[in-house]
Amino acid sequence: YNGITQNRIIRLNSDGTIDYNFDTQLGFDNTTNSFIKTIDNNILIIGNFNTYGGNNIYKLVRLNNDGILDDTFNNMGFSFNNNIKCIKIHNNYIYIGGEFTQYNIRLYNYIIRLNTDGTIDSGFTIGSGFNGVVNTIIIQTDEKILVGGAFTSYSGITNNRIIRLNTNGTIDTGFTIGTGFNNIVHSIIIHTDNKILIGGSFTSYNGTNQNYITRLNTDGSRDTGFTIGTGFNGSIFSIVKQTDEKILIVGGFTSYNRTNQNYITRLNTDGTIDSGFTIGTGFNNSVNKIILQTDGKILVGGNFTSYSGIT
Repeated sequence: YNGITQNRIIRLNSDGTIDYNFDTQLGFDNTTNSFIKTIDNNILIIGNFNTYGGNNIYKLVRLNNDGILDDTFNNMGFSFNNNIKCIKIHNNYIYIGGEFTQYNIRLYNYIIRLNTDGTIDSGFTIGSGFNGVVNTIIIQTDEKILVGGAFTSYSGITNNRIIRLNTNGTIDTGFTIGTGFNNIVHSIIIHTDNKILIGGSFTSYNGTNQNYITRLNTDGSRDTGFTIGTGFNGSIFSIVKQTDEKILIVGGFTSYNRTNQNYITRLNTDGTIDSGFTIGTGFNNSVNKIILQTDGKILVGGNFTSYSGIT
């Protein structure tokens, strides 16, 4: 970072300088995908790495707030056999999804729920699990679990790219998706009215054209009040909701409903473009992730090298 070795993890001060109180211990040997802070201010990090600071740690690690390994967590087990894509902490459980099929040499296809110490929660029963990658996990206010990804079945039952589970891991039969999505789901958010906004690489939902974005009612039916017109011309990778319910979207697209929107846009709650969000010429390449700061400012990262003509 800025000429100083920082292997795949860093903590910056608010002015962009390196925070040297966070000791990365040589960092990771491969990609980190995401992290989440625990209630005791520790940091869970997921990715496709096999070491941290020279220690063999596979795909999941918990660090203390100073960057040192948290040795109370199951850091040093065999852990996962493949890449982790998403993590969620809820009610003292850790929900994890990704490309893995094993955890500590036990079969867990693409999803697992752990206790806070890293041990397996045996109360979350997934059967044979998913048959494809899990990209996102969202917990509803009623504790039910929305899962999106590249899968087409769960425990042997067809569910194309989205599913809702009960708290014990069984399928919620009250969420009816029909034929579901025709391609990958990357991002899911829930509005305060419990409607479900979904973005990805799909172009249809349950047989209806929905180019890369759609919104569902709580029962899985399409929300016809969310009007996208021709939708996006490329994949959506990340969505966040502002406090006013407006929707920030980033991805690999360059237009929305035939209007130029280079890799980022903000929509109103009805699906129309928010004209008050002015991006100029936008980004010059895809955006992979977007996060809202507490002050309302927006952090984005991706494959771009300029925004509205500025490096």
